[in-house]
Amino acid sequence: MMRLQSKLVLSAFACACASDPTVVSPTESRSDGDAAVGEGDGDTGDGDTGDGDKGDGDQGEGDGPGSERESCEQDIDVVFVVDVSGSMVPALSKLLAEVGKVDDALEAKDLPSPPHYGLVTFVDDVVVMNSGAPYANIDALKAAVNAEVQATQLNPARQATGALEPNLSWPENSLDALYAAATKFKWRDAESTHRTIIHITDASFWEWKAVSSAKGDPMKLEPAGGCPVGAGVFDTACTLVSSKHSYDETIDALRAAKIWANTFAARTGGPPAATPAPASHGTFRGVDVNVGIGFHESYGDKPSIAKSSGGLSWDVDEVYDGKISLATPINEAIAATQCMEYPIF
Repeated sequence: MMRLQSKLVLSAFACACASDPTVVSPTESRSDGDAAVGEGDGDTGDGDTGDGDKGDGDQGEGDGPGSERESCEQDIDVVFVVDVSGSMVPALSKLLAEVGKVDDALEAKDLPSPPHYGLVTFVDDVVVMNSGAPYANIDALKAAVNAEVQATQLNPARQATGALEPNLSWPENSLDALYAAATKFKWRDAESTHRTIIHITDASFWEWKAVSSAKGDPMKLEPAGGCPVGAGVFDTACTLVSSKHSYDETIDALRAAKIWANTFAARTGGPPAATPAPASHGTFRGVDVNVGIGFHESYGDKPSIAKSSGGLSWDVDEVYDGKISLATPINEAIAATQCMEYPIF
């Protein structure tokens, strides 16, 4: 949720992305060769998934697993969908420090084959790293995350793709990032693989042609004559930033691919002008806006993304405060849902 004041001098961005990344831009058309899941205006089949209970310790909020499979011979694929805007350096650093513990826990499971890891990064745009292929091993994933930490430290106003347009908006593009992870990562077969997304952000999200979770005002679309210089900040005369996929389309894609989506998200955020967040929670960030809508609570009359896909949610600020770790909730969420039938919604 990185945000800079207009007087900030933007540093040049040296792209540290993995080779040949797949790029999904909110302002560009999808290439003809891109796989698409759940595109269009179809219904998500929103039923009552229940409110879920919040357990003790590292237990997150969600509905819990589905029914248990008869056999527990499942591989595990994990894709990290990570906001890499300027305020996210603490979260990225935590991920870099703790992702090895996730790998240790999975390796100890004596899986049929080694776990696969993927990485999707986003700001206003989205990059599916490593061309959507799993990394060779945990060290290769850590190297990719470390490159993202360095890139964000070098240029807090960066976009994920290294585009020249600075990030001056408060919401980020979680929806397109989750959609891209569901449709562009090279997942192994769903019947023999537990598919998990770990989404990490401290921002609310854009939604195309709909109300943003950050405000109650509708998104304003670019007029025929184009936007004035400096437009792009949320709730201005027009905006240059919005997601390509709606909330419903994103949920559809996750469900179609049988992905358990878990999220570490902030509950409060927004501009730092009124009440800045503690320094340990990331710079360029406030605490006056509810940014947990769609992550920790319903999005209008629709369940949160985690509840809509059988996953769990945790407060990323509790990670910063040392109340929970990153690795332990991830390991517990995978252990609780591995070999369970994907929920029927």
